[in-house]
Amino acid sequence: QTTFPTPGPTTAREGEGIWGELIKISSIEKLNDPNSTLFKAAQWIQFEDPQQLGVDADNLFQRYALVVMYFSLQENGPWVFCGADDNSHKDPDLCAVQKLVDVGDPQDPSDNIYEELEDEAKWLSAKSECFWFGVYCNKNMIVDVIEIAENNLVGTLPEELASLTFLKDLFLEMNGLYGTIPHWLSSYRHLIGFSFSYNQFTGEIPHGVYELENLDFLDVTGNMLTGTVSTQIGKLEKLEYLGIMDNMMTGMIPTEIGSLSNLVWIDWGVNPFDTTLPTEIGRLGAIRIFFMFNMGLKGTIPTEIGLMTDLESLSLHTNSLEGSFPEEICNARNMILIRAEYNKLNVNLRIYRNYFSGEVPKEICDLKYDQSLADFLSIQADCLKPNVIFPPKNDCQCCDLCCDSLCFYTE
Repeated sequence: QTTFPTPGPTTAREGEGIWGELIKISSIEKLNDPNSTLFKAAQWIQFEDPQQLGVDADNLFQRYALVVMYFSLQENGPWVFCGADDNSHKDPDLCAVQKLVDVGDPQDPSDNIYEELEDEAKWLSAKSECFWFGVYCNKNMIVDVIEIAENNLVGTLPEELASLTFLKDLFLEMNGLYGTIPHWLSSYRHLIGFSFSYNQFTGEIPHGVYELENLDFLDVTGNMLTGTVSTQIGKLEKLEYLGIMDNMMTGMIPTEIGSLSNLVWIDWGVNPFDTTLPTEIGRLGAIRIFFMFNMGLKGTIPTEIGLMTDLESLSLHTNSLEGSFPEEICNARNMILIRAEYNKLNVNLRIYRNYFSGEVPKEICDLKYDQSLADFLSIQADCLKPNVIFPPKNDCQCCDLCCDSLCFYTE
């Protein structure tokens, strides 16, 4: 028979009434363990919550799940903002917050952009949990967004959060979350986006993540994840952002990546993949940002890269790519940035057959001595004399190829 850690119940909401409900989403053993966060959360719901919910309250489970989350993620002390002990506001139920709204350089917090919020509701306050800082609900007062960045959330995500089945967005970046990415994420059938970036997660991306067919934003950048990207990635056809940069993932780039026709931004750099670029990248018709630097890429750059005509930024630097850079890249008319240094590419800098006059600048010639390019850079200009009378349009002391109406390699 179950024993309860409180005196015999005196009302329907006490003792077995509340506990009997909470065991539907929590372990009986942990609920009865006075040292567990589940016990603390249940005690708070039963005895300390100003709302004093009854067993039949519609929001009992979601309020309890959030309280479990609060107690579970304080392994490094109180939260920076809006914890129960926050005294930043004259109203004991409110708090003042610097909310992170945009991350610049993750290594330089001064680049971050914050929004000042003066009247947020504290966690564990008398307010509805729908108004607690970082929690948002739909019109039916059901939690559908949790968004708490850079707030000293340290610990493992409790399984009770799986009961928030209407969750659409879960953004917990730049905290101290660890353990594996929860398998119960797959229970969020309405999930549109989640970011666990810059935490300390380990293990692989769970298989269930690839079943979240409504997902359009997935960011696990800056963790310690291992394993491979599943071939099931192709199921996430609504994805617009996919970030796995700065982890320890290996293996191949799945050819199924070509199914992500809505993908706008892909950021896979700084992982030891040791693979080639599949030709299927040419099917990424909506892509604008393509970052796959410092991840062991080898082989050649496929000419299909020219099919990514909306491309604006391409970063393939610090790999082992070989051969020539495909001329098809010129199909990307909106290109702003290309980085391909520190590879084994044959790079041609072509400034011939234009209307430039005068000497090729020293700064361009100095590129020949750039250690990342020197062995592979070919500089080409209109440095060929058209005849014995007229001088060349460009005087060039470092060109490998001189042109006028025709082009000839220099000795």
